[in-house]
Amino acid sequence: MKLVQPWEIFNELNKVKSRKASGPDRISAQFVCMFAYELSDPLSHIIIISSYSQSLVPLRWKLADIVPLPKSSPPEIGNLCPVTLTDHFAKIAEHFIAKELMTSLQLKIDPAQYRTKEFKWGVNISLPG
Repeated sequence: MKLVQPWEIFNELNKVKSRKASGPDRISAQFVCMFAYELSDPLSHIIIISSYSQSLVPLRWKLADIVPLPKSSPPEIGNLCPVTLTDHFAKIAEHFIAKELMTSLQLKIDPAQYRTKEFKWGVNISLPG
């Protein structure tokens, strides 16, 4: 896997919407946006050292808060939709890992056999049709 550069992390941290809910780490999206520059270098090292070179995901990034949201009004106990809130840093690490994985998969799948699907981060991959 290629190394993730601090400027790439910085760009992704800047894309975090400041009104998004925090995950189990309770770090607000506004804090992440405000300190994107300061967080980008240490976060790039964590992603490279933990996730890439050691094939590990930090335990805290595996945690999530599940919040039941009502599908209708008035809310009914049998009509709730679970929403999973994960850490902003875990989402950013997942973005880079998924992007690298999808790029390498695209090279191995025959485009004549499968249809193409474009993901939100701009990587085209082929899926069974």
